[in-house]
Amino acid sequence: MKRENFTLTNYVPLLLAVLGAIVLSLESYLTLYGKSLCKTDGCQIVSNYISISEPLLITFGAVFFWILSALFFFSNRNPDKLQPFVIVLLLLTLAFDGTLIGFQVFTIQQTCVICFATATVLILIALFYFIQQRLYTLLLCSIFIWLGTFGANSILVMPAPQGAYYNMSFVSLAGTDNPVNDHPQMTLIMSMSCPHCLEVIKFLSKNYPLSQTLRLATTDTDPQTLGKIESFLQQAPQSHNPFKLLKEIKESSTIEVKPARKGLEAKAKNSLNFLSNIGSTSIPVLISEQTNNEKRIIIGSSEIISFLEKTI
Repeated sequence: MKRENFTLTNYVPLLLAVLGAIVLSLESYLTLYGKSLCKTDGCQIVSNYISISEPLLITFGAVFFWILSALFFFSNRNPDKLQPFVIVLLLLTLAFDGTLIGFQVFTIQQTCVICFATATVLILIALFYFIQQRLYTLLLCSIFIWLGTFGANSILVMPAPQGAYYNMSFVSLAGTDNPVNDHPQMTLIMSMSCPHCLEVIKFLSKNYPLSQTLRLATTDTDPQTLGKIESFLQQAPQSHNPFKLLKEIKESSTIEVKPARKGLEAKAKNSLNFLSNIGSTSIPVLISEQTNNEKRIIIGSSEIISFLEKTI
């Protein structure tokens, strides 16, 4: 293939790839210190659904753009050998990106700014590159691949999170009328920094022991707060009133913070996923299970307390 004369438009894909590489490299560096360029809740929520860690995914993205930048740079010198690698890499990544963006738009209805910015850069790279190389058939293929993987999410419905209550609860307190794993039972999703959750905890501490099994789940993912929950878990077996203990730890500013046990953060992320699935942005949330197929979800401290007054 004949090497083309230099024009600025020929280098647009390269410049965009370098831009993506720099931004994602910066984001990867910031995640090492618990920071991010993305300040929205959507970025955190989306990260909860990713099977690999968010920093690792961002690092993969940065590496991809650096590799793509190198391919663009050297393909100008040797297009016959490197162009097929560029094409395959772009098409595969567009399929992956369409799936990720479609999942956010249709399935969880949350927006990750980093993901959408990356998708925009990737789509612009593909458009400029295929038009520049006059590969119009591949341009159409790339558009259809992205739209196909993006649109496929519109016909998929996320199934109800069966077993989610077990997977997100960090402790189960048996009721007086039933063993831990028998129905009826309840699951309370709360946070150690939520004042409305504290109202429910205070009510439970005054009415302990309960007639039904109650599981506790948290939306807290930061190490400091998880450390408080770990302190509760270590002391709860010796406590005559676990809810009173939880209230004291929740209200205390001097409690000794313990290193959180393995899996505690994952349970908190499961709680966040569950709230996203049911479309709730507030806590506390109480799930009451009379049977496997009969469930009721109550949101808000006053509604939960009113329900508990009639139940326990």
